[in-house]
Amino acid sequence: MFRSANTAVALAIAVFAWVPPLNAQTTNGPRVPELIQPLVSRGLKVTVDTSGAPECADWAERAKEMVELWHPIVSAYLDAPLDPSEKEIHLVFKEMKGVAATSKNVITIASGWVKSHPNDLGMVLHELVHVVQDYPPTQSVWLIEGIADYIRFWMAEPEGQPKQFNRAKDNYRNGYRTTGAFLAWIEKQYKTPIVRDTNLALRRATYKDNLFEEKTGKNLDALWAEFMDRTEKPTAETKRPT
Repeated sequence: MFRSANTAVALAIAVFAWVPPLNAQTTNGPRVPELIQPLVSRGLKVTVDTSGAPECADWAERAKEMVELWHPIVSAYLDAPLDPSEKEIHLVFKEMKGVAATSKNVITIASGWVKSHPNDLGMVLHELVHVVQDYPPTQSVWLIEGIADYIRFWMAEPEGQPKQFNRAKDNYRNGYRTTGAFLAWIEKQYKTPIVRDTNLALRRATYKDNLFEEKTGKNLDALWAEFMDRTEKPTAETKRPT
């Protein structure tokens, strides 16, 4: 059963405005204001395993605090069923290629990435979004990754938002920040909660690309062309004399 989407989104937006930067140092854990106390995952259990990378122990505690705070916030924003008493999230640190990976409620993090990018708590938030999403199988991986980076960069780390794109290289199906930027632009340009709507369709296994046309009056390709007209990075070929 889903909570009221409007209530959840309004509450989550208000919370996002309060939450400190992800790379902020904490001592006793972040203080939770009265606004979101009803959402705090008191029963949420977050375990940390640094046996494969003991040098990440201090960083892992920061990641754990962030997960404990953001889990109920992301759940509210994505209108996901929230039953903290049955939720458990595992953070595993070890040597591996890449940055991080999520399988169900296990987030595995590359120790090498942590050591070379000590301020990148945002990547853990991205993976936490995947835990909350927990969608049925779908081919729309680009959209799943785009929603995760939308929450990361348009809600938590706005300084990481991309500003310009390249028509020859970028596409809305690239996922991650590119898709996140596209979704954010649609929401602003067309005054429609496209992230909420696509998330709900993915959760119900009813998502189809024509959802974008239903909500905006334009299909994905037309929307992308309009987006590129507004954000394409100037090149020698596209620059016009002034």
